Amino acid sequence: MNQSCPGTNTGWNRVLLKRMRAATILILALILVSGTVTLRIAGESESGGITDLDGINVAVYGGGGAASHSARALISLFEWMNASVDMIAARNVLDGELEDCDILAYPGGSAMEYYSELGQEGLNITRNFVSDGGSYVGICGGATFACRYYLGFFNGSTGYAPYTGTGPYLINMTVNRQCAGPDLSDLPENITTMYWGSAYFVPREGTEIHPIASYGVNGEAGMLSFKHGQDTVFMSSPHPEYEEGSDRDDTAFYDHLNDPDSEWELLRRVMIWLVEESSIPPELHPTQSDMTTTLVLGSVGLAGVTVVVIAIIYRKR
Repeated sequence: MNQSCPGTNTGWNRVLLKRMRAATILILALILVSGTVTLRIAGESESGGITDLDGINVAVYGGGGAASHSARALISLFEWMNASVDMIAARNVLDGELEDCDILAYPGGSAMEYYSELGQEGLNITRNFVSDGGSYVGICGGATFACRYYLGFFNGSTGYAPYTGTGPYLINMTVNRQCAGPDLSDLPENITTMYWGSAYFVPREGTEIHPIASYGVNGEAGMLSFKHGQDTVFMSSPHPEYEEGSDRDDTAFYDHLNDPDSEWELLRRVMIWLVEESSIPPELHPTQSDMTTTLVLGSVGLAGVTVVVIAIIYRKR
């Protein structure tokens, strides 16, 4: 009859225990490394600044007075930036449906019709939205809507750029690469965008604004951003939301113009600045990235507990 030598099982258990301890240390190290790598949140750069609008809720006005093709182009633009986008009408504003919104965008259209649809109550709701931490984006008629006679966000006057007729046609604008607001430093010096009866903005003396792009013919700002109290506003009288010659803006409006470049990257920089400078930080809104981070942390914790339990079991043996 074969018999094991005395102490053989004990020696084997010691070897097995050492191997389990080594494996435990290796597994724990791998978990920590993978956790560190995975914890970088999507939509956030290595330096900590956001790179898109992941987790940001945007409302684009598409009610009375709005040009539908401009509204569609804005929706496509914000979706390209990974924002959650809804189209709203005057009734949504009046019913208090801006509470979960971070950015409210008014497209090209008629500022007078916007006022007719919303009335004084709607104007007050929009003003309160911005004063409570929201950001405002106005394009063409939406930019006019932000001026003194309506919402009163912009403290200054307007004038019509000296171009022939009302358009629409493409014009050249100069990018303010020394902008003290949005970081435009590495963008092209010039862009081509759509002029359509567009205006320029002249701030009153002492009013701080950040010119984004100016008309080549007179050097006046046609796009600008600024802080309104603790909150943020972007106004553009020309139409950078359109991608002439491309279908990614979900509209064929004046695609025959064949714009040689895109203004969407410039707008991405501006929108990031609006969010970062707003008094409502984007981290207050749970994102897919937040949920991913939570799952990773939970997995790391569970795996760590499992490793510890295994080590205790084999130590007792």
